Amino acid sequence: MISSKTLLKLSGISRATLNNYIKNGLLPRPIIETGDRTKSVSSRLGFFPESSIETIKQIQECKEASMTMSEIINVLGASKDESVTNSSITKNLSYKQEADIHSTQQPKHVRCIPLVALSIRLGFINDIKSRLFAEEYFSFLNDLWRQVETILIRKGAVIGATSEDLMVCYFMGNENANYIESNYLEESIRCSLELQAVAKRLTSVYQRQHNWSQDIRINVGIAEGREWVGYLIIDNRSELRILGNTELKARFLTEIAKDGEVLIAKHMLDLLPPDLKLRTGYQSPRNIALGLTCHGHFATYTQGDSNIRRATNIQYADDVSTLLFTELTHFA
Repeated sequence: MISSKTLLKLSGISRATLNNYIKNGLLPRPIIETGDRTKSVSSRLGFFPESSIETIKQIQECKEASMTMSEIINVLGASKDESVTNSSITKNLSYKQEADIHSTQQPKHVRCIPLVALSIRLGFINDIKSRLFAEEYFSFLNDLWRQVETILIRKGAVIGATSEDLMVCYFMGNENANYIESNYLEESIRCSLELQAVAKRLTSVYQRQHNWSQDIRINVGIAEGREWVGYLIIDNRSELRILGNTELKARFLTEIAKDGEVLIAKHMLDLLPPDLKLRTGYQSPRNIALGLTCHGHFATYTQGDSNIRRATNIQYADDVSTLLFTELTHFA
């Protein structure tokens, strides 16, 4: 533990700033020294975890990247409403706990539910790899995916496949509720936009540390569908599996997304309640590429495009080739 006095001295922040970080949930409330009751309240010291120094350093790096306080809170995983946070985490863990229950027996809870597949891909990975030594490269990837995972778990996502440059997650809907009654659509949209703050912060850090001129980009693809969800037993453990083409559509959108685009399937926008549609900003994709056909604010790719063959298997090529999508710009 470290006293508030020492923390202020080492970090260089003011007491007002410290109190603001506590208020916004970026730092825990201090443990107040109560051993000597003869001391006045003003003279008693509060103690923080030693990790608070690193947290303040990260906050300062975010500020240097011109991030707002709300963006910083999203990146560092804080939340004023602990009940919301705990509810989201519980929702996320419920599927994993269910997998543990069935780790030694045939899974019984196979269900068909509405869900959102969110595919996250790191752009320019070869350029990043060429600029960093092996130890720095893996440190960068761990930092990136740790921050991404923090946001996903807080938003209630179930994390699926992960590789060097790709992470897929799912936002599960209620199998008995209609679209308007479920918040899985809204949470996935909010999450996709918050992920851009992670890229913004890492860009600032690595440009400063390694004298980069290139920005770090996170490309996101979002698609919705009703799919069968079950568990596959491997070596006495169960892994979540989802059938259908929703994930393939999301992965395809990240394949064609560039420069930090968030591409979302039109079908998903159609499902949003009217009030949410009015708060959702979208536009035709900024990066016009070969094979792209625009239809107002939406676009499609031709079936023969190489991106489709690379991002999907032949079984779902037709579904993806006719997929209407747009670029998500903001969500009020």
